Amino acid sequence: MLIPRTPRLSLPIATLALLAGSALSGCNSQRPLQAIWEKGDFYYGTKDYAAAEAEYQEYLDRRPENTTVRYGLARSLAAQGRWPEAREEYRALVDINPLDDRFVDGYVDAMYQTGDTVQLLDFLNQRAAGRATVSDHLRLGRYAQRIGDIDGAKAAFANAARLDGGRSVRPWVAQADLFAQIGDTPNELLSLRRAAYVDPMNPEVQERIRTLGAIPGPTAGVRPAEFVDPAPVRR
Repeated sequence: MLIPRTPRLSLPIATLALLAGSALSGCNSQRPLQAIWEKGDFYYGTKDYAAAEAEYQEYLDRRPENTTVRYGLARSLAAQGRWPEAREEYRALVDINPLDDRFVDGYVDAMYQTGDTVQLLDFLNQRAAGRATVSDHLRLGRYAQRIGDIDGAKAAFANAARLDGGRSVRPWVAQADLFAQIGDTPNELLSLRRAAYVDPMNPEVQERIRTLGAIPGPTAGVRPAEFVDPAPVRR
């Protein structure tokens, strides 16, 4: 009795079968995305930024649309001093979500670190003019101050104070910091007094007033010209 022989696979079919098996094995060996993300966060938290970068990049190779992981990658690159690469990642994030202050702050810092002050100020001026928010004008003022554009910084901080009706401490403290930098003590103290009017119990403001030789306390405040009284609550 003849025993039927199993036909041999031709070489191309056998090769394809092996490749398919290898591919299936490779897919099964991929780490879960959540585990990669968490590993990246762990390495970033331990300041092993190169390892964090590798984890975040592996995640993004498979899921590039995750902005939180891309933000982690951008921060890891920045922490390693690789500012041009960080700038590209932050730019991509700003393009996706221009309203996220984390992305904007990272992007403008990367531009500053790479020495591109012209594009930096152009970007910040466009945002301040377009959105007209207190945060945008404060950001513009801080970077103008760092670059040495004192008049631009003064104007930005004044606009920030005007936009919120003079009722926020931040523009006045920013002004005080600017005047302290250029040695203008009278205007530094005046800015702090305006901040004290807005928030009489602010310990930082009161301490700075004391340091400048003035008397802190409830009577230290000076009402800003920009101050707008809150609208009465209708009952």
